[in-house]
Amino acid sequence: MSKLFFIGDSITTGAWDEKGGWANRLIAAIMTKTISAKFEEGAFYCCPYNLGVSGDTVAGILLRLEKEVSLRIFPEDPREALEFVFAIGVNDSVYMVEEERPRFTDIEFQNNLHTLIKLAQKFTQRIHFVGLCPVNDNLLNPIPWAPDKAYANKHVKNHEDMIAEVCSKNNISFLPLFDKWMSMPNWQEYLIDGVHPNSKGHKLLAEQIGEFLFTDQFYSFHLN
Repeated sequence: MSKLFFIGDSITTGAWDEKGGWANRLIAAIMTKTISAKFEEGAFYCCPYNLGVSGDTVAGILLRLEKEVSLRIFPEDPREALEFVFAIGVNDSVYMVEEERPRFTDIEFQNNLHTLIKLAQKFTQRIHFVGLCPVNDNLLNPIPWAPDKAYANKHVKNHEDMIAEVCSKNNISFLPLFDKWMSMPNWQEYLIDGVHPNSKGHKLLAEQIGEFLFTDQFYSFHLN
């Protein structure tokens, strides 16, 4: 039995997509393929979970990852294989307006990432990180629903760069997104409120992340 965990924030949860978000769109595709394989021995089999939590940060995932994963696995099963996809960092990039400081320093963020990878490696070596989408600065400085905070692309881009660097140092696969989205002339049309994708944005993310994740190695790893 193999299991796949999508771990992140509200964008991973699915805000705001009428079809549940990029992760749940991929979960539907995985469920469809698993069902079509008829649960036969040696055929594709993957049980996916969405562990997105609204507002979460790397520091927040460090507090919950071990417990959440442990509740969903069977350590006594030697055939159980796990895979993690982390999509996290945009909330770490927040600037605290009233305090005039970043939510986390660069060193704090990088140290948290290194710690998260070490924690994840207690469960599996199949770990991936997904990059960050750009935000609409004009709508989010300050954030309407959290006016003591602000998002800005210069901070989002910096955090994606740090994720890429930490992944490289730890030999972890990484999918950059920021520049891909910024290269689209109408990228802001893929966001509903300046930071969360709309249904069109989640559809695009599902396509981009699916292409990154669903490789021959993925299908050979997840077998019954």
